[in-house]
Amino acid sequence: MRVPMFLIVTVILSVIGITALVVYFSVQYLHMRENMAELRALRAINKQQDLKLKSLEADIQALQDKMHELMFLEKDVRGMLAGSEFSGRPGIAVFRESSRGGGRDMHVDARDFEGRRDLTDKHAPVRERKKDWDSLYLAAKMTAESLAVQMEDTKQGLSLLKKDVAERKAYLAARPWGLPTGGRISSRYGYRKSPFTGRYEFHTGLDIAAPYGAAVVATGHGKVIYTGYKSGYGRTVIIKHPYGFRTLYGHCSRIEVHIGQEVFRGDCIARVGSTGTSTGPHVHYEVYLNGVRTDPSRYLN
Repeated sequence: MRVPMFLIVTVILSVIGITALVVYFSVQYLHMRENMAELRALRAINKQQDLKLKSLEADIQALQDKMHELMFLEKDVRGMLAGSEFSGRPGIAVFRESSRGGGRDMHVDARDFEGRRDLTDKHAPVRERKKDWDSLYLAAKMTAESLAVQMEDTKQGLSLLKKDVAERKAYLAARPWGLPTGGRISSRYGYRKSPFTGRYEFHTGLDIAAPYGAAVVATGHGKVIYTGYKSGYGRTVIIKHPYGFRTLYGHCSRIEVHIGQEVFRGDCIARVGSTGTSTGPHVHYEVYLNGVRTDPSRYLN
């Protein structure tokens, strides 16, 4: 048989063409398999990242809750300090700026990640993208953990400050302060010439001359432990204050409180009189600390 030349050429070209198509589709198939494998890897990474981001989001939410708690705590402390001798002291409002700004977003300084590969770069290998994402996540998490530690330390400090301020305010409320009535100090604590005997005798308190019937007020927070007539003092009120203080108010014309009654600074407890050993209407005022009589002048300012 004689085979035409054009048929031989056609067969050869067909084989070459089929071979080329097989090679082309094989290469495309291999690329497709690689892309599918990368896609599966990306999906797995994306799932892991999503879980980590949710965990980080929960951590940051917890930080924001703590920040709000600190803001309320700081507000309580500032409220306790308002109008007191502490209100002008510097450094009390630890979170003044943060409380004004409200809940600010947590972020990581971008300078920490300069020169790193963009995580959305499709041409970057999967492993490099995962490595960069892990670095970013780790830095953010470390920042969040550091903030949490700092905030917890500050919270404990503010709690101690609040407790200390409350204790200090309670002390200042109980500590005798000022005069028990408006008037002039006619006789001070210490040795003086007695108006009755003419001899020098020790005077155990302050005498405050005031109009008859004027209000006699407590000089600190405490509880009334004595009301009645006391030799030399006339009608007398004694108040026991916390922290070891005790005050006595003598020569009253009328007593306005009863034993066991709680009183605060400025409450009227009696009226100015001249009962007992007295030369005229006045209040005899004494201050004791831990059972020891002291000079009331120390508690006027």
